[in-house]
Amino acid sequence: MAVIELILEILIIVLSLIIIVAVALQKSKSEGITGVTATSESENYFGKGKELGNEEKLAKITRICIVAFVVISIILTILFAMDAAAKPDTETTTSAIESISAML
Repeated sequence: MAVIELILEILIIVLSLIIIVAVALQKSKSEGITGVTATSESENYFGKGKELGNEEKLAKITRICIVAFVVISIILTILFAMDAAAKPDTETTTSAIESISAML
């Protein structure tokens, strides 16, 4: 179980880094006043199609990584809860017994 948890934890870290980079690379949906008045070189027919293709791919990668992140997070939460339920908390039990015996 520990190996699976370790692999999933590493995968969560990698996915979070991919999500951060993918979101940082995406263009903002609102360009403000410059989007209305200014025209860029990529606004021509060929440049815009290529740009949209890359943006769509980046958005798809982001969505897939986010879904995988959420699913793996839920799986890890369940695994950790199962581990916590399976292991009795002996340290807390021992300290509780000691404190009760000290009161008596």
